[in-house]
Amino acid sequence: MAALQTTNPFELFWQDLPLPPGSTRPPLSEFEIECLMRDRVSLVDGRSNRIVHRDGIVLLTSHRIIWHCQSQSRALHGHLSRVAEARTSRNIFKPSTRVHLYLQGKVQDLDSRPATKIEFAHGGRDEFLKQVRSLLMMRDWEKPPPVKLRLSPCAIEADGSTPASMPCSSPASPVQTVEPVFTTRLAGVGGILRQQETARAAQDRLATEAFADLEALMSKAREVVGVIERYATVLASKDKGEGEKGGSEAEGGTGREDAELQGLLLNMGISNPVTRISAGSLYHQELARQLARFLTGGSTSAGALGRRSLLSERGGMMTLHDVFCLFNRARGTALISPEDLLDACEALEPLQLGMRLRRFPSGVSVVEAMDFSEERVGARLRALAEAEADGSLTALDVATHLRVSIALAQEFLGTAEAQGLLCRDQSVQGTLFWPNRFPAWVAQAGEGNDRAA
Repeated sequence: MAALQTTNPFELFWQDLPLPPGSTRPPLSEFEIECLMRDRVSLVDGRSNRIVHRDGIVLLTSHRIIWHCQSQSRALHGHLSRVAEARTSRNIFKPSTRVHLYLQGKVQDLDSRPATKIEFAHGGRDEFLKQVRSLLMMRDWEKPPPVKLRLSPCAIEADGSTPASMPCSSPASPVQTVEPVFTTRLAGVGGILRQQETARAAQDRLATEAFADLEALMSKAREVVGVIERYATVLASKDKGEGEKGGSEAEGGTGREDAELQGLLLNMGISNPVTRISAGSLYHQELARQLARFLTGGSTSAGALGRRSLLSERGGMMTLHDVFCLFNRARGTALISPEDLLDACEALEPLQLGMRLRRFPSGVSVVEAMDFSEERVGARLRALAEAEADGSLTALDVATHLRVSIALAQEFLGTAEAQGLLCRDQSVQGTLFWPNRFPAWVAQAGEGNDRAA
C-alpha cells in the first residue's frame, strides 16, 4: 500500500510515445480517428499543481490523448481507457482554463486530487471536455475489430464470384394501405385534438427510430472501413493482373464493374475532414496534411483506399482548380473556401509533405510533387511527338495522354520548348509542336562544311 501512495498518477498516465524517424507527428494506430487538436497546451501534475510540459499540441483521438512538442521532438500519450472522469474546476469565483482527468484503479482511490490537468492557453477547453466525455461514453477501444462483411447480399467475393449461399434480395412488396374509418371519436374539437396527438406521437416514434438507425450506422463505421479496405485490395490485385496481361480484359464486364466500384469508393469521401472547430489555430497546417494524404492516396480518405496516388496519376502536377474540386467532393458537406485551399497549399513545402505550390509565369497555379522533373516531362513529350503519325503535338494531345488540363498541357509544352526539345509552328490551323531537329541539322551541316574544307 505504501508503494501505491508514492506512485505518481501523472507518470502512470502519460507515457513516452516514440516518433517515426524524421517526423514530428505522432503515429496513429489502426481505426484510430482524430477528433480534436489544440496548440499552446501544457500538462500539469495534478498532485503538485506544477506545469511539467509547456506549450505543446494536444491531439484527442478516439482512443488516446496525445501531447507532442515539435521543437523538442517529444511526444506523450495516455489511453482513454484509464480515464474515469473528466471535469473542470468547480470554483465559480476563479475561472479555470484546465481540464481535470481522474484515473481508474486503486492509485486514484488513494487521492481525491486529479491525476493530471490539461491547460489551454488559447482557449478550446470546453470543446475538449465535451469531446472527451463523448469518447468516454462511446468507448471505441472496447469494440472488436471489424469483421469481413459484404456490402450487400449480392456483393462479389474476393475472387469476383457471387456467393451462392446468399441469394439476391427481391424487391420489397408493395405496402398495403388501409383507408381510415370514420367514427364519432374523430368528430368535433375533441377529434381534431386526438388526431393531432396521434400525429405527434407518430412523429416522435419516427424520430426515435431514425436516431436509432443513425447510431447503428455510426457503430458500423469501422466495419464499413474494413469492407472498403478488403475491396481495395481486390481492385489493386486486379489492376496488377490486368497490367501484366496488357489490359486485354479491361474492356469486359468486370472492368465496368470495377470502374463502378472505384466510383463508389471515391464517393465515400474523407471520413474525418479537418475543420476549424477540430483543429483550431492549426487549421491550415492540418488541412495541408490531410490534403497531402488525399493527393498521395493515403489512409485519410476512404476513397483513396481503392486507387493510386492522384498526383502521380496526373504526372506529378495538378492545377488548383482540379485539387479544389476533387478535395471538396471528398470532404462532402465540410467544404473549404479557395482561400483556405491556397493557404493550405502554401504550407505544403514548409511542412515537408512531399509537394509544393508552384506558380507559372502565365498565372497558372499548381500543386507539384517535390520529385517532379521537367526534364522527364520534356523527354516524354518529345517521344509522344515522334510517335504521332504526323510527328506533331497539340495541347489537346498532351492533355489526353498525360490526363491533365489544357492549361497545364500548354505549360508543359512551353517548358519543353524552352528546353529546346520541341519547336512550335503557329498557323491559321492552330499551334503545333514538333520535335526540334534544328540542332541535329546544324551539327550535320557543320560536319559537311568541315569535310568540304
